Amino acid sequence: MLFRLGRAYTDRYRPSADTLHQAGHYAQPFENVHFASFLEGTAVFVNGGEETFLREYAENVAKSRLVWSYLLALHQRYALIASAADAAHTYRGGTPPTLATLSALIERLSKVQLKCLFLEISHHSHQNEFYSLCRESLRVSALYTEVSGEVAELNLLLNEQARREEGVRREETEHRREAEQAQASERERKFNTLLTVVGLSLGSISIVSDLSPNLFIYFCKWLLTDLFQRDFEGWKRGLSPGWLEFLYGSAVYFSNLAFGILVGFGLGKVLVRLMPKRFASLKSDSVPSQNAATS
Repeated sequence: MLFRLGRAYTDRYRPSADTLHQAGHYAQPFENVHFASFLEGTAVFVNGGEETFLREYAENVAKSRLVWSYLLALHQRYALIASAADAAHTYRGGTPPTLATLSALIERLSKVQLKCLFLEISHHSHQNEFYSLCRESLRVSALYTEVSGEVAELNLLLNEQARREEGVRREETEHRREAEQAQASERERKFNTLLTVVGLSLGSISIVSDLSPNLFIYFCKWLLTDLFQRDFEGWKRGLSPGWLEFLYGSAVYFSNLAFGILVGFGLGKVLVRLMPKRFASLKSDSVPSQNAATS
């Protein structure tokens, strides 16, 4: 009777003796109360006793508590099956999941374990016994073990993928740093070239100016006539001797000043390259003193 009620089988099905007495599907907490639970459904059979007891048990226990206990266990089964299916489809299409996908799946599986799974639900022994029977017949514990193993595997995948992505980010950062260093070296090379050209030009002007005013005039003539294609004689006639003397003196002063600055700057760069550790220590020593002055 319990077998046919619980599995909703008609008389055409004739279960074997082993099936009828299969463990994990039947329980008898009292002499007149019998429980049965299967994947297809559940059955509560009460025999004997007063009519009032039968009616009260059906209304107050079977309908209001036991049925909901079976539905809770059934909900756990469906939730765990769905979670196991989601975990199995993680690599659907051969495409590795992203960190966000793995994290969301692990969070969903953890919520199922925390919100749906309960070992006991009542202060009454026979109701907990019925609930345990439902969980056993619906294989909730086996499904929970399966899902827990999949969560552990997903955690391993998550950690491994995070490690790989961290390695990729580290390589990209290293490549970017090398590219920036190469660009900085190229800028420094161009600046040094420009510095050399300007320094040689100013040095030439300074040397020519120091040797003789006539050499300075010839240098200006070459500069205007050959490089800029200007009429040097017309430009010279338009200037008074006082202006020529002023230009000559200004050229001598500013060329010497600029040449000295460039020479000092160049010597400073040479010293930094020759003694990088010494200048780095001086720079680090100056930081605490600046902080102390600020405080």
